[in-house]
Amino acid sequence: NIREMDCTTFVETILALALTIEQGKTSFEDFAGNLAFLRYREAYPNGYASRLHYFSEWMHLHTQQGLLELLSDQIGSQAFDNRVSFMSTNPEAYKQLSDPVLVQLIKEAEKAVSVQKMNYLPKEEIRELEKYIQNGDIIAFTTDIEGLDVSHTGFAYFREDRLHLLHASTRSNSVEISPVPLSDYLSGMGRVTGILVARVK
Repeated sequence: NIREMDCTTFVETILALALTIEQGKTSFEDFAGNLAFLRYREAYPNGYASRLHYFSEWMHLHTQQGLLELLSDQIGSQAFDNRVSFMSTNPEAYKQLSDPVLVQLIKEAEKAVSVQKMNYLPKEEIRELEKYIQNGDIIAFTTDIEGLDVSHTGFAYFREDRLHLLHASTRSNSVEISPVPLSDYLSGMGRVTGILVARVK
C-alpha cells in the first residue's frame, strides 16, 4: 500500500523507489523486491518475527550490508543505550503477538539488537552539528521510553540553510516538512533524547 504509510513505511517506500530507479528497473515486482530487502532481516518475509521491527536494527543491518553509512557514529558524542524489549513486554499492543512462540522469537531478536553499539546526537547538539547532515539523510528520533529505541523517523530536508524533517506525520496524518527547524521541533518533546542519522551510499 503506497497510499497509506506510517513514518517507517514511508522511509522504506521512498528508499525502495529510489533503489528501483537507480537499478534502471520499472516493474512493481522490482519495487516490491527492494522493499522486502529493506524491510526483512533475510531480505524476504518469513513470518512476523522476520521483519526489522526495531529501527536501530534496520539502520545497523543496512550499514553492515553497505547500503547505509551510519553518520551519527561519526559525529554523535554520546553512546546510545540500545537495550530493547518493548514488543516482548507489551505483546498485547500487537495483534500478531497473541502467539507465545512469536513472542519468544521477538525476544531473541531483541537480545541481538540490544548488544549493537552506536552513537547518537543529543537533541541539544543538533543545531551545532546539523552542518554535517545532508538532504536525504535518514533521521530517527531516539527515545527514553523503556525498552524502545526509536519513536519516529523521516528524511533530512534543508530549508533556508536549516535542518528540517520530511516525514509521515501522525499529527496531521500526512507527509509534511516540519514547520520549524529540527532542533526547535524536538525541544518540546520530552521523551525524545536525540537522533540517529544514516546516509544512503
